[in-house]
Amino acid sequence: MKLNYKLGMQASCLLLAIQLVGVGDLRGQRPDSIGVDSTQTFPQVFLMEELTVLPGQRMTAVGGVGVLELSVDSISGLPIPTLEQALRKAPLVRVRRNSRGEAQPNLRGGRDRQVAIIMDGIPLTLGWDHRTDLSIIPLTSAESVSVIRGLSSVLHGPNVLAGSIEIDVSGGVSKERFPKPVTVSMGVDHVGSRVIGSSGEKLLELSSGALLLKIGVGSRDRPGFSIPDFGDRPIGRTGMLHGDGNLRLNSDSKHVDGFLSARYSNNEGGWASIVASGSDLERGVAPEIHEENPRLWRYPDQKRGVLIISSGSSRRQTKWGSGEVEVSAGIDRGSFEIQQFQTAQYDHQIGRENGRDQTITLRSMGKHSVGSKAEYSAALTYADISHSERVSKRSAGYLVKRPSFPQINNYRQRIWSLGNEIERTFGSFLGWDASETTQASFGLTVDGADTPNPGDKPALKRLSDWGGRLGLSTYLPSSEVRLHGGLSRRARFPSLRELYSDALGRFLANPELKSEKLVGSELGFTWSRPSLNLQTVSFYQVLYDAIVRVNVDTFGGRKRQRVNKDKIKSAGIEIVAIGEVGR
Repeated sequence: MKLNYKLGMQASCLLLAIQLVGVGDLRGQRPDSIGVDSTQTFPQVFLMEELTVLPGQRMTAVGGVGVLELSVDSISGLPIPTLEQALRKAPLVRVRRNSRGEAQPNLRGGRDRQVAIIMDGIPLTLGWDHRTDLSIIPLTSAESVSVIRGLSSVLHGPNVLAGSIEIDVSGGVSKERFPKPVTVSMGVDHVGSRVIGSSGEKLLELSSGALLLKIGVGSRDRPGFSIPDFGDRPIGRTGMLHGDGNLRLNSDSKHVDGFLSARYSNNEGGWASIVASGSDLERGVAPEIHEENPRLWRYPDQKRGVLIISSGSSRRQTKWGSGEVEVSAGIDRGSFEIQQFQTAQYDHQIGRENGRDQTITLRSMGKHSVGSKAEYSAALTYADISHSERVSKRSAGYLVKRPSFPQINNYRQRIWSLGNEIERTFGSFLGWDASETTQASFGLTVDGADTPNPGDKPALKRLSDWGGRLGLSTYLPSSEVRLHGGLSRRARFPSLRELYSDALGRFLANPELKSEKLVGSELGFTWSRPSLNLQTVSFYQVLYDAIVRVNVDTFGGRKRQRVNKDKIKSAGIEIVAIGEVGR
């Protein structure tokens, strides 16, 4: 059962806002003071502009690659949804929880570290682990979410192989948009989870432009995940499955978050924005029931704060044509504590890891016309990643009141990408008379990474690689069907965690990891009608030097290690349709 009072609150708050605006404009003024004749009779019929209601999901093609756009307001039945909940409702996106209890995306067989999560142009997946937990990213502040399957551009930064998920908070907000009213959302479910949150917006009209302010808070309390009925099927170690009642063992969580954003747009078209968000999380990690030695972990404290500052210009004329620029800076800071226990009763702590992360990202992008039918774009992304960990061990046989001498390691990684892309429009090459119905794009990028501080382990040598893509799309004579396809090559550098972390004794570090290389291709079409949107895409891709986990026998017992394998092939066909029936 879910209770969502958002719609009702929106309706009542909207009505109240309209009434307050009317009173504020006319109160204490005579009819002649506002240019109205008191004897004039007003008509009872008014002509209003057309109101267009867009569907919650829309498909399009960018650079020859299929794109799925999600409207955050269309995620019905979910108060203050997270990115995980939104993507679970999206087609062709797989979301799973890993052994650390983190929700991770998969696109076309591509794994979590190969998919970029981008907020207002800043990648959130450049950090200690080169991935981010979808369950702790609230969408209360988001305007829209775009899911790009495949490589649509080389301008998104480094380590983008299998696609990207872009969250627009204030980068594309128009000052003409009517601000959303104050809303309060709450809900409960069948296991006793409780969710409550509130958000609101305010538009300030200034003499030089407009300022849009947004603020929101949210709280989520989940006692655990429910356990399905497995019937007679074997499910492994049942002692690691059941917790309280019919809830998954050690799967509880408490999550509090908040955000504040502001966007200023001047009358000349320039703009500047700031987005600040923070979260505080406490959660358990459900132990693996298929492992002989599962993780018996808890995160008693996990904090994260993100600050993004952006500025850009509108399209302006130059002596060579027209162009625009955009500059962004982001800082992503977090801390966590992992508690390791000896038994599933979680009462005998045998290890602890405290970590602090900081990622500073700088990004600049510019676009300029080349002649009348082409445009050149370039983007430079640089990220400086720092991680500090403090690991303490205790005896597994008996309780030791004082842990052993803690081991402190500091790590640092620098990663960058310089992408260049040119796009040109043509007439149809299929033999029918039309102008600018075909778009072709070509991109080339150079990426690099190094680890100037490897902690107590050998440093990774400087890595560099290149990437490129070719995209093409064109309309058929009906102007309703658009053919699109592309070829791409891209590299991903290993993260600090893949290189150096031992996960409290579960992994054997491998500083000799090489970068992964993905070569992919796709071909499909999108059929767009007022009541139906159909997209079909076939793809084939090969991942060279894939980073996978293997078992290794050591003097301390069997451990896991990440190594490079030869290659992994993926092929498939994606078919998705979005439509409306009746009103």
